[in-house]
Amino acid sequence: MDLRIYINGILHFILEKEEFVSLQSWYMNKTDCRITIYAKTRDIALEYNSVEKWKTVLKILDENL
Repeated sequence: MDLRIYINGILHFILEKEEFVSLQSWYMNKTDCRITIYAKTRDIALEYNSVEKWKTVLKILDENL
């Protein structure tokens, strides 16, 4: 099964749940927030220029992984 995250109705990224290992997030400042998703076969780096988008994605990840 996969996890799909959309921002404003547009597909942002897809992650196969079976591939998920862990994640780490950083709040640098209001316009620089980051998430790294560690998967079995790759790492996914996500960068946001909005705290709200970053929080929304983290919440979706927390609820679905």
